[in-house]
Amino acid sequence: MLRFFVFIACFASYLHAGSVIWLTGLPSAGKTTIANEFHALFPESVVLDGDVLRKTINSDLGFSVEDRKKNIERTVNMATLCLESVDYVIVSCISPNAKVREYARKEIEGAGHKFLEVFVNCPVESCIERDVKGLYARAIAGEIPNFTGISQSYEEPVNADVVCRTDVEALDESVGQILNALGLVHPHLQHALFIGRWSPFHKGHFKIMEKVIAENPDRPVMIFVRDRKGERWSARVRKEMVEASMKAMNIKASVKIIPDIDSVNWGRDVGYLPRMIDVDPDTASISGTAIRKGFDLETEEWKNFVCPGVFEFLENLKEAQ
Repeated sequence: MLRFFVFIACFASYLHAGSVIWLTGLPSAGKTTIANEFHALFPESVVLDGDVLRKTINSDLGFSVEDRKKNIERTVNMATLCLESVDYVIVSCISPNAKVREYARKEIEGAGHKFLEVFVNCPVESCIERDVKGLYARAIAGEIPNFTGISQSYEEPVNADVVCRTDVEALDESVGQILNALGLVHPHLQHALFIGRWSPFHKGHFKIMEKVIAENPDRPVMIFVRDRKGERWSARVRKEMVEASMKAMNIKASVKIIPDIDSVNWGRDVGYLPRMIDVDPDTASISGTAIRKGFDLETEEWKNFVCPGVFEFLENLKEAQ
């Protein structure tokens, strides 16, 4: 009989692959604060802060229109490079010109990644009040040329994916908007955890999940992918397969690769409930081995047993190879 261990617990959410969160706005609008808060919730992400980049890889650039363009180009290249190793990159960069932001979107989406433009909208008066570095005062006094918001204009995004009004909303609200836009779940919420190989992700697997989800539809789902040696597909591919399927079914889920395991252990009264979920005999008879064989032989029957989105994912994978 097909059985699974299911844990109802509070686990960290992990990020979906290939997304850049591009925070744009005036100096002191709150971009870095939002970026750092997101990173604190999802530590496997990478933050590219404009001020830090200016002091390091972009230290040779000034603030002319041409140098700002070069600054964005290098930042885009760095973000794309980081996505080879992590799932999410948060760019905190004034990027005052609409054309350079359009360039960033085009390049990142052209590389096959998601681009989320977040307009951190804060009136310049509020930015001046919260400017602990005193940069606005120096710019007003003429000590800093080409300062965005004072001596250089800022072109507000017209169709930003997310708008954060940091002058009137709390930090949690701003970050929450970004999570919703990306389909992410706050890691402090309790999750229903499922552990498996998912090779491939089939209807027998999801039947178990479906029974648990039905108990509490609002509870988010966490899926661990065992990185087991000798699998038909790598753990990375299986992770992306599960993500694609859950997205196709419009179910919010966080998916993470874990090392291979031979046991699941817990102490008494640790705050979560270990359970085994049974399914009907027809569902229990679904065989991952048979599905893999059908896939390799290019038969039609195996397609009837995989979850929504899996067939399309595997077909695209085959074409890419």
